[in-house]
Amino acid sequence: MQNKLRNTFDAHVRTMKDFNVRVERLDNFGISQLAKSGRLRTVVGLILGERRRRGMRHPTQEEIDAFVDNIRFFIQDNEPISFRNLAKGYCALPLPDEIKKEFNRCRANLNHWLDSKSSLGMKDGPFTHRKVFETFIYGDVAHQNFAKCRLFGKMRQSSISFPLWETLFVEILGKFTRFLDQAVSVNKKAIAHLNGQKSPCTHETTF
Repeated sequence: MQNKLRNTFDAHVRTMKDFNVRVERLDNFGISQLAKSGRLRTVVGLILGERRRRGMRHPTQEEIDAFVDNIRFFIQDNEPISFRNLAKGYCALPLPDEIKKEFNRCRANLNHWLDSKSSLGMKDGPFTHRKVFETFIYGDVAHQNFAKCRLFGKMRQSSISFPLWETLFVEILGKFTRFLDQAVSVNKKAIAHLNGQKSPCTHETTF
């Protein structure tokens, strides 16, 4: 029983560390650096001829593809470091309520924003940020989904509106990194607390 508890404890801590490492890796990607430094130049900005600041640019398609290939680890439930699976770990670990609530609040805010209406849509009205996010990821860049591929195809039909969709998607990717950074901050607090525990076996009732 003690070995099982220790293994569970260690596995959850390792997942939090893996989450943080993956986010740190994303920080080196072009989109993250552009978004966090305020130098992200969107397609709309190029079209409208907005004044270009030094170092300001639009990410290349290769940068977008590489970013998406890594960001999927945080949104797919078959990945240990997905937000949903990480939340399960927080429930199981002997952590103070305030740390658990802080992580749950971060995840809830992320989902609330994803489910909020974006600035673009089609006949049925504005799409949610989640719908735009998943349409580009699963309809174009990553593992393809038939329904999302079809919707993505509709987006591409207009040479006028498609740049707007691309712009929105890039902006969503940039905003998503903020929630990742918040989760990393909470993970560090949780890991620091857990490292101060003498043994996970002293908290059997938590599991």
